[in-house]
Amino acid sequence: MKYVWAFVIFILLIIAGIISIIGELLEFVAGVALTGIGLLALLGLWIYVKVKK
Repeated sequence: MKYVWAFVIFILLIIAGIISIIGELLEFVAGVALTGIGLLALLGLWIYVKVKK
């Protein structure tokens, strides 16, 4: 029975590791997406100012 618990804990640790890696990737992707949206907004604003003049 001890071995079963050790195995369960081992699997939980692996799952936690995978989730943290996915979380990091999602944070990175979200950061890149937000940066991209910011740059697009800046570009749009710049074009708008150019057209207004």
